[in-house]
Amino acid sequence: MKMMMATRRTSITHNSNTTRRLTGLPFGGRGRAAGLEQRGHLQVVCFKKVTKKVEVVLSQDVPSLGVKGEVKRVTLGHATNYLIPQGKAEVVTEQIMSKIQAEQDRNNAAKEAAKEEAQKFASAITFAKNFDISKEANEENTFGAVQMKEVQEAIKKKTGIDLSDDVIDLPTIKELGTFDLVAKFHPEVSAKFTVTVKAN
Repeated sequence: MKMMMATRRTSITHNSNTTRRLTGLPFGGRGRAAGLEQRGHLQVVCFKKVTKKVEVVLSQDVPSLGVKGEVKRVTLGHATNYLIPQGKAEVVTEQIMSKIQAEQDRNNAAKEAAKEEAQKFASAITFAKNFDISKEANEENTFGAVQMKEVQEAIKKKTGIDLSDDVIDLPTIKELGTFDLVAKFHPEVSAKFTVTVKAN
């Protein structure tokens, strides 16, 4: 009986060891194996919606977006549902960009020409430096205020330049004497000169 019982224990021990080797787990790792077999992996993938955009050139000023001629990147829906149907913009193409560049070149040339002309006027006024205006005294021996037309005529007589009212900033002058004035021909070009008011 002792011999048979010993044989059974050896058989059981052998079977247990064999089971552990087949599972590839160390002794005592059967509980962990069961947990791993039952455990699953859940992967959540989120796809972000991509908003399609397109480049357009503005055909007119658009509040909160830009001014005429600017190239803007806007959503496809905004372009096709509003800007393009309303005639406020066009989709950018090579032909459109060439047209814009040509227009910009013309505008730049016109601005440069205007500035050059303003500089010529300013040089003439600066060279003349002073312009005389004659005033007659009234019965009270006082003089009326110098009028814009009087200044313009004095300048034209001496330089041949006919200036508009918005070029000269004329203060109130009711006395005889010499006064400083400024002629603004361009945002970047101006000329200082004087007028001398004399008794006629």
